[in-house]
Amino acid sequence: MKHRQVFVPVGLPIAVMVISALALIPRSPSTSLVPVALAQTSSCGNAFLDPGEQCDPPGSLTCPGGSPGGAMLPCNADCQCPQPSAALDHFQCYALKPRQFTAMNVTLQDEFGTLVARVRAPNRLCVPASKNGEGIDDPTDHLVSYRLEPSRNPRFQRRLGQTVVNQFGTQQLDVLRPSWLLVPSDKDGVPHTPPLDHFQCYVIKRSTGAPKFVPRGVTVSSQIETVSLQVLRPFRFCVPVDKNGEDPSAPSHPDQLLCYRTRSDRFGDERHTIANQFGQRQVRLISRNELCVPSSATPSTTTTSSPPTSSTAVTTTTSSTTTTGPISTTTSTTSTTTTTTPYGSPSLAFTLRSTSLLD
Repeated sequence: MKHRQVFVPVGLPIAVMVISALALIPRSPSTSLVPVALAQTSSCGNAFLDPGEQCDPPGSLTCPGGSPGGAMLPCNADCQCPQPSAALDHFQCYALKPRQFTAMNVTLQDEFGTLVARVRAPNRLCVPASKNGEGIDDPTDHLVSYRLEPSRNPRFQRRLGQTVVNQFGTQQLDVLRPSWLLVPSDKDGVPHTPPLDHFQCYVIKRSTGAPKFVPRGVTVSSQIETVSLQVLRPFRFCVPVDKNGEDPSAPSHPDQLLCYRTRSDRFGDERHTIANQFGQRQVRLISRNELCVPSSATPSTTTTSSPPTSSTAVTTTTSSTTTTGPISTTTSTTSTTTTTTPYGSPSLAFTLRSTSLLD
């Protein structure tokens, strides 16, 4: 077979060179070259959504579960969206009668940062609940709340103006300090079905100038009871947390809980058995308390958000001469102007017009 020589002008794009070379490959009439294979070569992680990709690292707002509240959902290693997990249920929480508990230290990492806290006695049993007949996704999921005593070094930095969205509308909240750790638990010998996150709950208050929450009535049904509640106000904001490195992806999980203070008829007295990572114990339910609602939130700000700055001082001296008869008087005036520029601002070279290409 004779070989053809192909001359390609210098500077011709590589893609054109490749296509030109492919055009010279001999082929039988029955075979055809598939040009799409060249065009669909995927580069997962190049920050572009290539053909065949659903998302591109580090994450995407278009993945299922990624858009509400602006939470970015991480992409899988193959640039596909992760499979949506089961919907998070509502939870009706009941206060527990205090009992002796051996405190322990844990390391907690969530979207607000990392802290070391001391876990105290359990104070709530939260059971999956159907609000207004909406149903329960997983009746085996239960959460037990443990009181937290956070380390004061470093102290938690408050987050102001957190926007939280759920079925009750949009609320502006300030996140003040850690308060509870919600732990997935078995109840009465029935194991919970993973995956179910740990949650770290924070004391909150309504942001300055934000509208007040309008109380409303709901009906809640669970394994324990069916009851009518008056939902009063937001009380705790709970976000997925990685406890002791058990689930490093937890801080990026989109499901969150906003727990509301409620008012209802008097609750009686019930006893149950709970079991989780902290052991097994008998608990006594003594009052009906919070209703926790699945929610999503946008990123917040901290109380210490002022960027570092750099200052530039410019000194200007102005001279003027006054002549009175044969005597001349010269007066000098000196003024100093200080310009403060936050770090990260454009350099002056990019804000002033250049008079020469060599400048």
